[in-house]
Amino acid sequence: MKKLILIFSLVIAVGTVNAGMVGRWNFNGNLDNTVVGGDPMSLENMVSLSYADNIIGGSTARVLSFPAFTPSQWLQMPNEAGTVPTAFWTLVMDVKFPTISGYTSFFQLDVLNTDDADFFVPSNGGGIGIGGQYNGTFNQDTWYRLAVTVSTNAAGEFVLNKYLDGVNVGNQTRASYSLNSILLLFTDEGNETAAGMINSLAYYNETKDDTFISNLGSASVAGISSAGSNLVGLWNFNDTLANEVGGGNPISLEGQTSYSTETIGGSTADVLSFPPFTPSQWLQMPNASAVEPTENYTLIMDVRFSGGWMCFYSGNTNNDSDGCMYLDTTGQIGLGGGNYGGTFNNDTWYRFAITVAATGTPGAYDTQKWLDGSKVQGIITYDGGYGPRFVLKDKVLLFTDNDGETVAGAVNSVALWDEVMSDGFISSIGGPTADGIPIPEPASMILILTALAGLIIRK
Repeated sequence: MKKLILIFSLVIAVGTVNAGMVGRWNFNGNLDNTVVGGDPMSLENMVSLSYADNIIGGSTARVLSFPAFTPSQWLQMPNEAGTVPTAFWTLVMDVKFPTISGYTSFFQLDVLNTDDADFFVPSNGGGIGIGGQYNGTFNQDTWYRLAVTVSTNAAGEFVLNKYLDGVNVGNQTRASYSLNSILLLFTDEGNETAAGMINSLAYYNETKDDTFISNLGSASVAGISSAGSNLVGLWNFNDTLANEVGGGNPISLEGQTSYSTETIGGSTADVLSFPPFTPSQWLQMPNASAVEPTENYTLIMDVRFSGGWMCFYSGNTNNDSDGCMYLDTTGQIGLGGGNYGGTFNNDTWYRFAITVAATGTPGAYDTQKWLDGSKVQGIITYDGGYGPRFVLKDKVLLFTDNDGETVAGAVNSVALWDEVMSDGFISSIGGPTADGIPIPEPASMILILTALAGLIIRK
């Protein structure tokens, strides 16, 4: 006789933790959230937005310019932290007020704007804070990277740490400082506002520490870094070659290029256009990976090509041999005979991704390729004369080839990680967008404990 005994099956959802960056807005001609799945900002009681060019750190940035808001006007930031009200949070913004004549509001926690705002600069050259406690120096007509972190202490008070350009300028406590479903920016119930400019704003649903804020540095053209620990480069070509990863080096140029505007996903984007590069011309991407030469990495780019043989990138810093990955005349992507796949149409924007992983056998590397978040080929292993091509040294050459196998094209965004990102990660960031490659934070972590479920068979 067989006796089937179900021992047990237990699945426990212990909760969700939506850690890290949940909002990042760079105001590149729109109010879009660059965090995957995040909502845009909205504008209350304003007819139109005004975008302008302004100099930050010696380079030109496209910024959002706003007037002195009335009590019924504001920029509205959604709070998608998962827990509302939110007691542990961090806000970072690159902001400038051309003129500060008195108390000027940065943000308001009251969603109806019926009382005083909750963070101010009191005068030109004054500090930042609330309730008579102001720290640091905030001058008019000067760009700052302002940050506020919020937590609670054992007494139930809210603790605010305040930063300017990565430096902790002071802290204070408040009886209440939770963030509700929305945050109102640059408004106050008593008209304590001023005309200003904002280039970038990031919101985190956790309290960041001094080291994290310090690493973000000061206001920059590229905006606030969205980098995870393994993102070593993010270049969005918003009229600049700057690296959005804090402290990262810009891309450099060997050859003639120009900036232009194109439509990507229904929105207008600033892109870098280039002609067919000669063997002595390229975009040069620095490799700031923790381990160099780099054998395990992920490279993603939003690109458009005019059609024909085209090299995506080369690990050969002298460009005196073939590159790593090619587009052929039929619109397929690959390297080596029989290893081409996918469909890449002429003059069409795509988000191309490739992962490279060392196999453990010297000189052999596994590659996988994606277009618009969909895998176009599974693992292809390259060794022999092909394998060593995929190792990245201190720099990587983009869109060039030793034999002139290049075409005209444009690039909107490039990102490099010094690890092999997962299929789910690459799928989650989808196809090309005007805002460039988004950097998803872990949306949730669900701890699932599954006890042994089995059958005991007895005779």
